[in-house]
Amino acid sequence: MEIAAQNFNSNTSNMHKLVLHFKDPGKDPLQAVYAEQKIGMEIAAQNFNSNTSNMHKLVLHFKDPGKDPLQAVYAAEELIKEEPVQVIVGMETWHEAVVVASIGNREQIPILSLASAATISPPSTALRWPFLVQIATNGSQQMNCITSILQSYKWKKVIAIYEDDTYGSDSSGLSLLSESLHSIGTEIEHHLVFPPFSSLSDPQGFVHKEFASLLHKQQSRVFIVLQSSLPLAIHLFREAKQLGLVG
Repeated sequence: MEIAAQNFNSNTSNMHKLVLHFKDPGKDPLQAVYAEQKIGMEIAAQNFNSNTSNMHKLVLHFKDPGKDPLQAVYAAEELIKEEPVQVIVGMETWHEAVVVASIGNREQIPILSLASAATISPPSTALRWPFLVQIATNGSQQMNCITSILQSYKWKKVIAIYEDDTYGSDSSGLSLLSESLHSIGTEIEHHLVFPPFSSLSDPQGFVHKEFASLLHKQQSRVFIVLQSSLPLAIHLFREAKQLGLVG
């Protein structure tokens, strides 16, 4: 999802026009998530515009920027070129966020990102991309939450699972999780990396094979899914249920 805001003057008032680039719910497996985000944005805009004390108005437009970060860049540049953009919001992956943030630096436009950068500290982020604002939950906070759950059950060994992305994941979540688990004496016995879901010709067969091999070699039955697309997650939990790993 990508959002851009622009400002224009009329003869009667100043209006802030919020342009939202949004994935078409009918073409994406995450359609339910995107539909909820779309509804939430529409409700927020309606509430804002209904306040008579506001001197500005928000207008939403939805468009699919594509799955490739370069497409998000093209969409942002096109919007900046055609409209006096004031802010861009969205970018659910870190790759999208940083490439669009570079445009924000050049054009001095705030970039509000939904992606969390686990391995880059806030000072470093602010230095490299001063116009980038991360509005997602910090990755370390998520790992601390997972650690608290494991500590309550006194689990000492776990298996971490994450899906690589098209551009090669930096496994930052794995590093953060390992560091957090170390504080309670728990270790990652094994980590399983799945290739991008789009690259699998037989996802169900591949997931079954990986799980079977994992259960044969490893003792731990505690699995943590750190990063996964919705399609792969569906296959993962379906296979786990068939193997009796979940209720």
